Amino acid sequence: QKEFSEINKSNGIIDNPTRPEQFYHNARIQELSGDYINARKSYNSYFAFKLDFIDPHLRYQTFLKIQEGRAGAREIYSAIYERDPRPIVEFARILLFDPPKRIDMLKKFIANNPDFAPAYYELSKEFSEARIGIQSLTDKKYELKALQKFESLKKKGKLLKFFVDKVLASSWIEDAEMRMRALSIIDETKNLSPVSIYSSKSNQGWTIMVQISEIYQEVFYKLPNMQQFKSLG
Repeated sequence: QKEFSEINKSNGIIDNPTRPEQFYHNARIQELSGDYINARKSYNSYFAFKLDFIDPHLRYQTFLKIQEGRAGAREIYSAIYERDPRPIVEFARILLFDPPKRIDMLKKFIANNPDFAPAYYELSKEFSEARIGIQSLTDKKYELKALQKFESLKKKGKLLKFFVDKVLASSWIEDAEMRMRALSIIDETKNLSPVSIYSSKSNQGWTIMVQISEIYQEVFYKLPNMQQFKSLG
C-alpha cells in the first residue's frame, strides 16, 4: 500500500512495468488519456498478481461498463472468476448483477465470508433511501443492521486493508456514519411492534385508532367473534 501511494505521485506512464503498483498506475493513466486498449492490458497484468484490494476492481468495472455495458462487464468478470475464485473477485463479480439476485448473492457471500467488511457496506446500500427511494421500516432495519456490522469490522481493522485508495475508503466510512446517525431512531425502537393500537369509549361506542409505522397498502382486522380477517378496503 505504501508503494501504491508513492507511485501515484507520478503523472507519467512507467516504461517496462514489472510490479503490480506500476501496472495499476499505468492503467489509470492510460484510462484517463483514452488509451483503452493498453489500459485493459495494464489492468489484466495488475490482476495477475492476485492482490486483495477492492478499489482497482471498482475502477476496472466502471471502465468496463462504459466500454462493454453492464452485461459485458458481468461476462468478463465471470471469466475472471473462473480463473481466480478468491473472495475479492467473487465480491466484485456480485456487484455487476441486478437486484434481487445481487442481494441474495451478497447474503450468501457474507455467510461464507463473515469478516469481509466491504460486503456489509454494499448490502446496506441495497436497502438505503438513495437506492430504493421510499423505505419501509423493515428496509431501514436491514440497512442499519448491515451498517452496524460494517462499523464493527472497521474498528477491528478489517476494512482499510482492502483499499489502495484511502480517500475512497474514507468516503465509505463517512457515508456509513452519516446514514447510521439518520437511522439512530430506528435503533432505539427496533424491538417495538410496528403496529400500535389505542382505544377510547364514549356514549356512541368504542373508537379504535391504529398507528402503523410501516408503509402499507391494505389493512385487515379480526374481532374475537370473527373467524377470518376482514379488509378495511
